[in-house]
Amino acid sequence: MESMITLAKNIKFYREKNGWTQEELSGHLNISRSNISKWESGDTTPSIIDLLQLSNLFQVTLDQLVGVNIFSQAYILEFKQKYQSFLNEGNEEITDVIDYLIQNPRMVQVLKELSTFKPSDRKKLENVLIYTIQTLSH
Repeated sequence: MESMITLAKNIKFYREKNGWTQEELSGHLNISRSNISKWESGDTTPSIIDLLQLSNLFQVTLDQLVGVNIFSQAYILEFKQKYQSFLNEGNEEITDVIDYLIQNPRMVQVLKELSTFKPSDRKKLENVLIYTIQTLSH
């Protein structure tokens, strides 16, 4: 059930990221807008053919689309190459956070979901998290 919710949120997230309405996405896929609405509400799930089309259209992997968290060596290497200079500057806090996320993949999903919230809601949750951590640290 959780994977259906993640898929529904991801379809909406990637559609909005591309600046498309449900009508525009349905036009790209040659399906009805109501199908998009049902996918995004979690009422139905796309067929494997539709998932492949969505993946290609959004330019993401199927794993990303359905919310599978896989820390493969390729992802880790890509990350290191992209952020090596930043890591070389002695930012141990970032390295500690990355290690934590690798060890706790559920938190990766939580943070990913947090990034899809409206900025005002995201800020509220960030403030609650900061306050909670500060309270527990004392």
